[in-house]
Amino acid sequence: MERLKELDVHLQDKIYNYYWERIFYTDLIKPLKETKIQIYKMILFVRRYIMHNMYSGLFNYKFELFQYNLVLKKIYKDKGLQLYLKTEFPILEQIFRNVNIDVAENISTRYRYIFLYVLLTSGAMRYYVYEKFSRLDMLH
Repeated sequence: MERLKELDVHLQDKIYNYYWERIFYTDLIKPLKETKIQIYKMILFVRRYIMHNMYSGLFNYKFELFQYNLVLKKIYKDKGLQLYLKTEFPILEQIFRNVNIDVAENISTRYRYIFLYVLLTSGAMRYYVYEKFSRLDMLH
């Protein structure tokens, strides 16, 4: 720090700008990008392994479902993150609005958010989604 004060004011200004830009990126921008990537991975996972394999059990995917549920729970607790993701993922707003509905209360809290996402995107397969997630809770 002492040596920094010996430098020219313009150099000090550039060094401080680089420093604060890096702090801003690592503390704010990078977590936002990582969360968005996790949401895209969740969407692909659900489409590939849950929606297209509805007749098979969810038991093999318990870990992944739990991890994606944690991501959605983190977003639910962070209103700023919800606002950031709202335009790109409008379904998140519906999920968070329906967290406390009666159907979701019968599903374990370990899978409640991901259950609501799958339920809202399943269309005519809603009954199968509910059945599979309610059985998943019993297999704990």
